[in-house]
Amino acid sequence: MKTTLETSIVGIYDLGSDIVGVGFLVSKRYVFTTFNVIMSALGIVPEMINAENLPEQPIYIDFPLLRPKKRIIARVVFWLPVDADQDIEDIAVLKLENSPPDKARPVRLVVAEDLWGHRFLSFGFPRGHDHGVWLSGVMKGAQAKGWVQMETPGAGYDFEPGFSGAPIWDVKLNGVTGMCVGAEHRRSDVKAGFMIPTTQLIKAWPTLAKEGNVHYVGLRQLQKQLIGFFVWIRQLGLPRHQVKQLEQDAQQLENCTDVQSIRHTHRSLITSELEGSASPLLHSLSRISQDVNAALNQESSYNQRLALTGIADRLNGLSLELNRSSDRYAKRFRPIVNSWREILTNHVRELAKTAELHQEIDSPYIIGVPLTEQQAIFIGRTDITAQIEQLLLDQRRPPLLLYGQRRMGKTSLLYNLGRLLPNTIVPLFVDLQGPATRATDHAGLLYNIARKMVDLAKRQRGITLLPLTRDALKADPFTRFDEWLDDVELALEKNTVLFALDEFEALDRAIAKGRFEEEDVLGMLRNLIQHRPRFKVLLAGSHTLEEFQRWASYLINVQVIHISYLKQAEARQLIEQPVKDFALRYEPEALQRVLELTRCHPFLVQLLCAEIVALKNEQTPTVRRLAKLSDVEAAIPEALERGSLFFADIETNQVDAAGLEVLCFLAAEGEGSIVSREALSCKFPNELDSTLNLLLRRELIEKEDEGYRFQVELIRRWFALAQKT
Repeated sequence: MKTTLETSIVGIYDLGSDIVGVGFLVSKRYVFTTFNVIMSALGIVPEMINAENLPEQPIYIDFPLLRPKKRIIARVVFWLPVDADQDIEDIAVLKLENSPPDKARPVRLVVAEDLWGHRFLSFGFPRGHDHGVWLSGVMKGAQAKGWVQMETPGAGYDFEPGFSGAPIWDVKLNGVTGMCVGAEHRRSDVKAGFMIPTTQLIKAWPTLAKEGNVHYVGLRQLQKQLIGFFVWIRQLGLPRHQVKQLEQDAQQLENCTDVQSIRHTHRSLITSELEGSASPLLHSLSRISQDVNAALNQESSYNQRLALTGIADRLNGLSLELNRSSDRYAKRFRPIVNSWREILTNHVRELAKTAELHQEIDSPYIIGVPLTEQQAIFIGRTDITAQIEQLLLDQRRPPLLLYGQRRMGKTSLLYNLGRLLPNTIVPLFVDLQGPATRATDHAGLLYNIARKMVDLAKRQRGITLLPLTRDALKADPFTRFDEWLDDVELALEKNTVLFALDEFEALDRAIAKGRFEEEDVLGMLRNLIQHRPRFKVLLAGSHTLEEFQRWASYLINVQVIHISYLKQAEARQLIEQPVKDFALRYEPEALQRVLELTRCHPFLVQLLCAEIVALKNEQTPTVRRLAKLSDVEAAIPEALERGSLFFADIETNQVDAAGLEVLCFLAAEGEGSIVSREALSCKFPNELDSTLNLLLRRELIEKEDEGYRFQVELIRRWFALAQKT
């Protein structure tokens, strides 16, 4: 029966497939070896590298005593270069990208106080022995650096470079007590080598204490506690001077006793200076503080309660993670997380009691921001979802363009595709109005795209993607991004990616400003479409590609999916039953008037209905729960004022001066009026065709009986009002 020594040994190869050293499996995915072995595997010398940056190239390994010559890809996740001035040096950790053989087992690691006289075994690959040889000898004491001296008396193999990175198996303790790191070269008559003990391996890479099968033998309790404390400090990833800062942050979070203190605490957390495994937790709590602030800024009690309930659920999930965590900091922060969850839950209860006491109608309407997958008010669009799904199955793999005017619900639909599409489709949605297009170079652009993809894959489908760092992208960003997409495809297995880029016009503006190169960025998208069949590209915007010639030349045969007004049945649901048990009812005339004024425009329906709810809440409870025609008319001025940014955007960004004149002229004619082409020609004799075509393309007007009129009455009223002011 093989020991865990034999089932853990790893051979490490250079690019020419020659074996250059040894490593050993310490957990299901991690392998220890030396820094020098990695240098040999990559064919470089330490002077050629920046030790602060991990190599991106793959390392090829095998398990020679289990499945020889069956190569597995690994990558360096940690290293300490050779440095005689440091107590701990010449260590490297690899992470396997493929599964090890079925019979592979992590080695049993031992931390012991006294190793003098213990017999050891090891296995390596000295020159001329590619199948490996065994080495045996006796351990001596530790030298000043902490390395343990080993000797190989008598016949047999001696320490040679082929043993670098090999595990040292202590026969008496039945486990590995360290890693072979070097031999005595100055004196040929001395058969000796050195071992980095397990204690130093743990200090160098504290994750080993958690991931590895570590046993402590013969240590006094105080020594175990000291090792544990040192590991805790290193597991936190903090230099010792930052431990005090971490505790100060913990106390600040602990002192948050109400929602107001929680909403503001992110302003004084110093998360940017923290490193290591505690940093993500503090960043999570900082984001939660910011989200609480955003939730409390919601205008309606209903939306405050909805958002805070979602945040409380996140805190509950975080608490469960900390319960399962073996990290030392988990015990410190778990009570804080539980306290915050209780504070938010109690605040939600108080909001609900207040609303019930005043018999207020909860307003679920959300104005001006897209509807996320957590918000129940998202309604309809099943026809568009079905169209997207059908096009994703098209073997020709055409790129898609989700085209519609502003505030028609494009972004809301993208947010909700995860629950509307089959689980085999993974929607990865990047808002190009965000950090991606604000980046200063290609590396920043691709880093922000990858970061969003990693986040959404986990959130939408529970799929973990390897992160892509900024440093990895610096030298050759597009090549490294393409290599990362290989990793993404492996992680996704048989699933299809819907790679959605919202507001593609923002990327075009960045290209036009010279921030990014057209050929590089758009060429990457074209390559993605042509050579990665499991990636489907979807652009979303308020312009067609005909208006952006540079895009049209790279993306051929684009299939346009037009998103416009809601269907009337969908709009009725949004008005009468936006959420379950909605308390406000509409008289038939009032309902019909909302439909007429908005033409089922999703943003305008929500805008007008939100003002109707606000108006009804000011009335006495006896008439509050029934909306009449007079209530709808009374809400129009408030809706026009509250939606002024939407209407002003039409005026300033979507039409030119000639178009604005035509709109004002049509608006002055009154509700439902159709103005003939002849009348328009008399009023606007110059370039009328191009002006009308622009307004038709923007879906502001429509052709009717040889004339033209506004499509939406509320928009007409804005322009009519603008002429009077």
